[in-house]
Amino acid sequence: NLYVILQWLYTYVCHRYWGATIGKMAFHLRVVNMNGERMTSTQLMLRETLGRALVFISFGAGYLRMLFVPSHQGWH
Repeated sequence: NLYVILQWLYTYVCHRYWGATIGKMAFHLRVVNMNGERMTSTQLMLRETLGRALVFISFGAGYLRMLFVPSHQGWH
């Protein structure tokens, strides 16, 4: 599906080059790795595929985790 491909590319490019999508930038949020650094291409690909699959099959538990840990990092 072209929409899915375009959405994945938008997310990947924004996170790779600016560390955030337009919506995240509006709220001053950034996507970083566990060291607080900008994510590598490999990390982003894993985040956008395996990480989102994990969140999906866990019924969103990866998103809920962000509310309860000091680092505010999810599983994706």
